[in-house]
Formats: sequence, C-alpha cells, structure tokens
Amino acid sequence: MSLANKRKTIAVFTPYLSGFYLGELASQVRAQAAARGLNLVVVMTNGFGHFNLPLAMDYIDGAYIVLNSVSAVHTQNLISKGIPVVATVEDYFPLDVEAVVSDQADGVNQLFEHLYGLGHRKIGFAGDLGIVDFRIRYEALLECYRQRDLEFDDDWLFRGDEPTLPGGRIAGNLFIDRKSECTAVICGSDMTAIGFEQVITKAGYKVPEQVAIAGIDDTYLGRERGLTSVDQGIEKMVHEAMDRLEIRIKGGEYQERTLKVPQSIRVRSSSVISESLEPHQPITDAVEVNSEEVPNLNYESAMALAKSGYESLINMSNLWGPFMHWGCLAHWANAKDSGGSSSKNQLSEELIMSHLFSEDSDDRLLGDYTKEQFPANRFPPTNIPHAEIPDHSIITLVPVAAETSQWGVLAVIDHIRPDSADEKYRMFTTYLDLVSFSMQRDALTDYMREREKNAKDLAERLEVVANTSNDGIWAWNLDTNTVDWNNRLLEMLGFTGEEAEDYRNMPFFERVHPQDQNHVRGLLKGHLEDCSEFKAKFRIQAKGGHYLWVEASGEAIREPDGHIGRFVGAVTDITERRRSEKKIEFMAYHDALTGLPNRVFLMERMSERIKERPNVPFAVMLMDLNRFKLVNDSYGHQVGDALLKYVSSSISKALRKSDVLARFGGDEFVLICDVRDEKEATVLSERILKFTNGMFKYRDIEVQVSGSLGISLYARDGVSSEDLIKKADVAMYKAKSRNQGDAMFYAEGMDVDLKDMIAMETHLRKAIEADELFLVYQAQVDSASQKILGAEVLARWDSVEYGLVPPGIFIPLAEELGFIQEIGDWVLDQSLMTLRSWKDKGMDYMKISVNVSAGQLHRYNFAEDVLRRIEQAEVEPTNLTLEITESAAINDIEHSRQQLLLLYDSGVQISLDDFGTGYSSLSLLNDLPLHWVKVDRSFIKEIYEEHRHKGMVKSITEMCHSLGYRVVAEGVETSMQLSIIEELGCDVIQGYIFSKPVTRDIIEQQFIKGSLEPIPPIDTDTLL
Repeated sequence: MSLANKRKTIAVFTPYLSGFYLGELASQVRAQAAARGLNLVVVMTNGFGHFNLPLAMDYIDGAYIVLNSVSAVHTQNLISKGIPVVATVEDYFPLDVEAVVSDQADGVNQLFEHLYGLGHRKIGFAGDLGIVDFRIRYEALLECYRQRDLEFDDDWLFRGDEPTLPGGRIAGNLFIDRKSECTAVICGSDMTAIGFEQVITKAGYKVPEQVAIAGIDDTYLGRERGLTSVDQGIEKMVHEAMDRLEIRIKGGEYQERTLKVPQSIRVRSSSVISESLEPHQPITDAVEVNSEEVPNLNYESAMALAKSGYESLINMSNLWGPFMHWGCLAHWANAKDSGGSSSKNQLSEELIMSHLFSEDSDDRLLGDYTKEQFPANRFPPTNIPHAEIPDHSIITLVPVAAETSQWGVLAVIDHIRPDSADEKYRMFTTYLDLVSFSMQRDALTDYMREREKNAKDLAERLEVVANTSNDGIWAWNLDTNTVDWNNRLLEMLGFTGEEAEDYRNMPFFERVHPQDQNHVRGLLKGHLEDCSEFKAKFRIQAKGGHYLWVEASGEAIREPDGHIGRFVGAVTDITERRRSEKKIEFMAYHDALTGLPNRVFLMERMSERIKERPNVPFAVMLMDLNRFKLVNDSYGHQVGDALLKYVSSSISKALRKSDVLARFGGDEFVLICDVRDEKEATVLSERILKFTNGMFKYRDIEVQVSGSLGISLYARDGVSSEDLIKKADVAMYKAKSRNQGDAMFYAEGMDVDLKDMIAMETHLRKAIEADELFLVYQAQVDSASQKILGAEVLARWDSVEYGLVPPGIFIPLAEELGFIQEIGDWVLDQSLMTLRSWKDKGMDYMKISVNVSAGQLHRYNFAEDVLRRIEQAEVEPTNLTLEITESAAINDIEHSRQQLLLLYDSGVQISLDDFGTGYSSLSLLNDLPLHWVKVDRSFIKEIYEEHRHKGMVKSITEMCHSLGYRVVAEGVETSMQLSIIEELGCDVIQGYIFSKPVTRDIIEQQFIKGSLEPIPPIDTDTLL
C-alpha cells in the first residue's frame, strides 16, 4: 500500500545518511525521487547485515538496499510480500535481489593502465582490506598484475585501520618505514589518499615526481588537492536502480544478471605533471585543518545542544524547521517492561508515541496523541490531524538501539522538494547521523539507569541522560599546579556525594598506573612543547584500588602571548571496549563454534616455529571426517555442529601440551605435533584416531564417527607452512580413498593420484546431466521353483573420460562428496519409469528392488516424497521394494521406523539389506516394519568353508521366518553355495549363479521366460 494513491513509495535502507559515498548516494536518491514523483521512506540501519525491523512495511512498493545494510531475513520478508528489491551489492544471493553496482574493478583497471602508461611498474595499494569495496579494488589491482605477467610484492600493500585520513596516514607511515620502492600508489579512497600524501610529503617525498598517487571516490577535497581519482558513477547507478524498481513495480520480470555501472578516471596533478591539466587551487592549511575537524565540530555541536535537554535539540528551528513538516519519537511497546530497551529477537509489533512535533500545529493538540500505540508496519501513523503525510513525501526513520537491544524510533516527515539533493539537505542528514549516535549512547545509559529506577517518565529520562552523557573532565591549572576533576569523572572512579568533594582536587598522576606514567608524561610534554596531539590510553585507579582503562584527550589553552595557563582534558572509560577488543582479537584467531585456534592462528604459529627453530622436526597432520556432509544433510547443522564440537574435544584429549590443534574450516582439523620422526608420528596418529573413531550420540541420534588422517613431516616433505599443509591434505585424500578411518604419510607421486581423483569428482558431478549413468537389473529367483520374483536395480557409470567405472569406486565417492542422494533419487525415478513401461506392456507382475541411501531415508519427508513419485508414475506400490541398510536405519531408528511404516501401510515392500553386519541387528527385526531380510554376501562367500557362517545364516533364516519375513541370500555364485542355501531354507536367491546384472531388454526376456537355471561360474571381470 503506497502512502499516496497516485504515487509509489520506495524504501531506501542505508547504514548511515551522510558521508562521502553514502551521502552522495542518498542525495542522488532524493533527486531521482523528486524527478520521478516517487515517495521515499529512508531507513537508517545503523550498521550492516542485522537490520530486521518491520517499520513502514505496509507503505512500501519497492526497496533499495545500500551496501549490505539489511539482514537476509528482512530481505526475504520484503520479497515474500511481493516487494521488488534492488541492492548496491551482490551479497544477497540466492534471494531474488537485483544488483546494480558500481564496477569497482573497472576503476582500478583504468588507474593501473594510466600509471602503467606513464612507466610505473611498481604500483602499490593503500587501504583497509576489512572493507568489501577496498578488498575488491585490491584484488582488481592484483589481477592487473597477473594480466601483465608482473609480480606484486606483499610489501607494496600498505594497510590502514580505517577508510579515512587517519587510515591513510597509517599507510603512509608504513610506506616510509619500509623505504618502499613503489613509484605509484593506488589508494582505496580519496580520504585514504589525502592522509597518505600528507605523511609522505611531510617526510620529504615529492608528488608526483617521486611517488604518483591516485584515489577513488572523486570527492571535493580530492579535486581541490589535484588528486587523480575515479568517479564511481553514483548518479548513473541510482538512476539504473530506480529504473529497475519502477519496471518491477509495474510487473516486470526479475533480472538475475548484475548490472555493473562503469567508472571513469579523473586524471589530475597527483599522478602526472602536464601543462594540459587544469590548474587547481590547493587548499590552505587552515582550510585543510577545518575540513578535517568538521565531523568533530558537528559532533560537539550536537552534544552541546543535548546538554540543555532533548526538548531543546528537537525544537531547534534552524536545524529542523526547513526540513521537517512534522516528526515524532516512539519506543517499542515492550521496551519499558524490559528495563528501557527491547531485545531484537523479542520486539513488540507496536510502537508507543512519546513525542510529537509539527511546524504548523499547536503542541498541546498534538500532545493528545502521545502515549498512543501504533503498529510498526504502519509507522509513522497516517491518521493524526495536523500531521498528515504529504502527497510527495520523504520519511526518514532512525531506529535507536542500545548495544544488542532496541529502544525506539525517531521519524522525520517532510515534503520532497526540487532542492532535496542540495548541500543544505546534506548538512541536515549529517546532523541526523550525529543525533542518532548521541541518542544511541543515551539509550545505553538510559537502559542502565532504568534497571535501578524503573518508574521514570520518558522525557525526564532523556533529559537526565543528556545531562550525564558527557565524558569525565579534568582541568589542570599550570600556574598553581592544581587539578579540578568534574563530577562525571569522580563518579566514573567511584567517588560520589560528600566523598567526591574530598577528592575533587587530587593530583592527576596520583591516579595513573605506575607503568603508564612515563608514557602519559611524555605525551603531555610533547603537546605542551611542540603542540603534538595529546591522545592516550592508560590505566587509572578507581576508588576500590582496581584500575580502569581510559582514553584521554586534551588541549592546552594558550594565551595571546603564548603563555600556557591551563590544560583541559576529557576522559572516557574504555574498560569494556578493551574487553571487547580482546574478545574480537580472540575471535580473529579462534573458531567460533569449537573455540579452537583457526586457520590464521595455525599458519602464523607454524611460520613462527619454522623461523625460530628451523632445525627442529615436527609433523603436520590434517584430519577430515568421513561422510560429514551426509550427517549435515541428513540431520541438519545442529547435529553437524554438535559432532564437530565432540570431535574437537576428542582430538584434544589425545594430544600433548606441546601439540597445537586448529579447526581449518568445515570438518577439517589440522595439528602441529612435536615428533622427531615417522615412528613417533605413527604412534600419535593412531592415538588420535582411537580417540576420534567411535559412536557419537546426540539426543536420539547415533552416528558412527571416523576420520582420515594425512601426515607431512618438516623438513622432509616441505619447509613452508603452505607446502606442509598441502602435502598433508594430499595424504589425507589418499588415506580416505584407500581405507576410511586410516592415516597415511605423504609420499612422492600422491599429488598425481589426488589430481586424478579430483578430476574424477568433477566428472561424476556432471554424470547425470551428461547422461552417463544407466541402470542394470539382477534377477531375484525363488529358491524352490527357480521362478523369477523380481529384480534389484543397480546404478552404473559409463564415463566418457574413464570408461566403465566400477560401482565400488564411484558410489563411495558420491557418498563422500554428498550427492549420493541426488543419484539415489535419479535411480528411483528411472525405476518407476521402468515399472510404468512394463505396466503399459501388460507386464505389471514384474517387481523392482531399489537401494535407498542413508541421506534419502533421513529426509524428514522421505515417505511422502516416495509416495508422490509412485503416484505420478501411476504404478502399483506393491511392485516396488525399497532396500535399506542397517547402518542407515540405526542412525535415527525412530525416524526410520515412522517413515518406513507409512510406506509399509501404503503397500511398498521393505527389505533390510546387508543384514548381520550392523550394531543392532536383532533389535531391528522388531523395531522396523519389514517384508524381506537380505543376508549379507560376506556370510555367503565362505559358507561351505566356515561352519560358523552356515550356522549364522541358519539362525537368521529361522528367526526371520518366525517373524513372518522372507529371506534373500545375495552374492550366491557357486552350485555348492546354492545347495547349502537351499538346504538352510532361504526363500530367494540373488547372484551370478543365476544371472549377472543385465540390461533392461534382457531382464524383460528373463521375466517373460519365467524361470532361470543355474549357470557355470562367470568371469567377474566382464560383468556390468
């Protein structure tokens, strides 16, 4: 439903409203909406990937997602409501989200070609690779090197911590410290480039004579400095996105292909000296400093307003008046009940209005609507007199959160004007960003206070928060050498009430941790003597004697004659942030699921070990769980995750203190083991497998666990971390293919075998599509009459590349790769098509047995799926027998029983295959609904040589008969075996003694004939 009957409404989800990229993009969106007559609902998500609030959902006709600012769940909700979605990134696959992106690689390619054409061959990159766009740009640069057959040195990457001026300065200092030989540097953004240039020019480098510099974004500051840059084509990108949304809203088809908007280079003096370039006016030092401080000054202005109370902030006519028709503030209906904030996972569907303001109405009248409750999907409300939604409107929604909980929503409603894209509006959006940050900090403080004082009015709470949200302040009078601590700082340290007065003038350094005092003194001295920045992190002692981590900044107050009389500093408690940083550092080097070290940690540790102890041997062991994907696909990730935790714990118990275990990803574990030789490595590997292999139980599910180990030895098999890991990986694959649950050392030539196996995997994945799989049929014969009762269907692979591949090779390979279910479904469908063909020929007495994999059986809707396929094929259920193995059934016996019972009751025949080889054979006979039991071929093979085998078959046959089941003996090859089987009373015979697996035409002829006679022994090498 649109906000106005004649106009469509586009929701724009953006992390923030201002900034060089986001601000420009938002400006272009407003301009497009004004030109196209669209309404806008702009939602600031305050970050990336987590937004999932149902705000204004009923108003939206189309959605535009900037970066990855919205969660996949919310995106799916939009699509489910029939709302087309376009994004500026390709992160939402496989959802039906169209992507219109700026071609980041294109801009870097143009910069590289420009610099390369000027003779540069050592072109570096500066930027924060933690940002997606920066990483894409860096990878594009590496690709440029590859295309030119050039080598990129890792020392030519200069990483900063952020995409701004400070990040560029960090990168510039790295350039200087390394005495880099790069003659040109491409920076991830203009701001990074400006910071980079400031540092290296201060160090004496000349730009572009010694170092050519280029940025990306084509910002105003960059243009003023003569910076070669790249225009991202934001205007074109927004125009194309709006085109797609309008087409989709009118019923157009979803377009899967990503639309990439080309970028364009802007060559200026930072990369080339040329008289043809237009001269630019450099920014003066004063302007440069002011431009850098603008965000800080705006922030301080916002906080200064907040000191007077929230009411003064939202009533500032010079800030709100020109851009607000009306506005409101609301909190989630269950926020007050949960201490001032509401969990994102337990949000109410309602919002309660707490403040309402309008440019043309009496506050008293509007106040009648505060405290009312409105549905979130229709917020802001459209039914309030004097506060209507304009016909051509822009609604800006700013959710306010405290840490992981939601507090409320600020809404600003205005007309869309032709000047909606001008600089004044940009200033307003910057102000909204600052207000949002302030409110979020206030909301967190508010939440903490509400736990102690749970009955305060919202407006009163906001005022308290605003008055107490400042940092701690200390003022140092240098003339009298006295210090004054404000209430906030004393409160931070635990001094309150009358006690605070006793400590208000205590010496500053009396509280600084002894180990940090020299550091802080040095920074203060530097600031007072040469005006260097004073910003420090150190520990300060609180009332109880414990220490808090704080971040302090300050500035000396200089009089006109240069005399410094005072120093004023601000102190922020960062103790929790330090803990979070340590937690983040831990997460960067450890696996979130198991808590084990991760790939990054292991590779760094291994490299350090090789560097520090190059002559000390050790082993690298790589273990992969067998059939882990089958467990995940059958039981879900919850069981798979529990299994990985179990395995990590089991391996840990087998190790010594000096060994290092890491989860490398998926179901792979890598170990660095202190061993001197192959003998010690063998002992340890056997111990690891002994602790790992066994039965894993999770609730009612039992899974047989085993791992395959590959081992490489330093320095016999390699002298680098990468080489040792690769060799261990090769050996693991060899162990898995030879005997799952085993360990193997790397040896020369294994690489070739592994390449062959990987190649076979690739071909097997395409076997069904390439029509390389086919079916053969092996007759099942009545023991007494030798009449054919049915046939077992078997899959075969005739590869164009490898020829006829034995099932003993490709079936285990398919199981390991996780697409045995796909092959199983194909076999079932082909078998049912065969039954239908026979029915059409009047041969509906012919029956087929089909093997069912564990992955198929463990699907939650397995029985329904089989019955649906039978109904579609229009065949009799009684003509189909499903053969299941013991190992598949016992992994989830209750699920197996329920699924098989549905099939049993529908007439489908159930056969228990390979009976006698599992863990719960006897109990299965009572637990499962069965018609047939197949004695495993291992008992038949030596039945006339092993008396115990004969006794086992006899016992199985008698027991099954007593339960009403018929017994099938498979793998019967000789007349002697046949004679014993008949003597023991088995009902049905299957094996080469009567027929090898044959084609469909031959099995039809055998059925028509009706019976088979034993034949002489067969050369099994020729069998299908």
